[in-house]
Amino acid sequence: MKNLFLVCLVAVFALNASAQTLFPTKKGTVQVHVAKDDKGKVTGYSQMTITDVEGSGANMTITYSTEALDANKKSLGVPAVPFKMVVKDNVIIFDLKAMFGGMAGAKVEVTGDPIELPNKLSAGQVLKDATIVMTTKAGLMKSKTEMKVSDYKCEKIESVTVPAGTFKCYKVTQTMTTTVMKQKIVVKTISWYADGVGTVKTQSFDDKGTLISTTELVQK
Repeated sequence: MKNLFLVCLVAVFALNASAQTLFPTKKGTVQVHVAKDDKGKVTGYSQMTITDVEGSGANMTITYSTEALDANKKSLGVPAVPFKMVVKDNVIIFDLKAMFGGMAGAKVEVTGDPIELPNKLSAGQVLKDATIVMTTKAGLMKSKTEMKVSDYKCEKIESVTVPAGTFKCYKVTQTMTTTVMKQKIVVKTISWYADGVGTVKTQSFDDKGTLISTTELVQK
């Protein structure tokens, strides 16, 4: 359950983008990202496929399917995780309730603010913070997870080179504070997004500023 939850979160922030074509919108598009640890060692891959697109422009819904692969790009045997990204009135809305509600063997309730991103980004732009609470029930077991997204902003525009090529990107930073069983985990994320591509690179750091992991686009 925990691993599936983390895979879903990575998928969400890996595809954060806007209606100004900062993400692919063609059904059948496949993207592959490589994940590396703090030493630069490959730990796995994620393959994201657009399975459906409804609407266009300022109002549309894009359905994704994300599959986790091992360091040799082999399937881990875990079912692909589906989720939808909704664009409403030029604002991206990530509905975690729709994503986690389908977890097998568990009842999931998600409350709080949706994670949003305006459809136009500019250097120095401050974005909307969010707080999400997820309560999971499986048999007699019950757990509560609270996620707070803060310090959310577009810092600047710069070029970034990854295995898939060199891209002009929007550098977006955010801090996610996750509280589970009274234990708090703080992670700062820096993501670079390119027009028509989506996430090119993402780096995660702990509360002391130490690099935890990196993901890079290898296929678009």
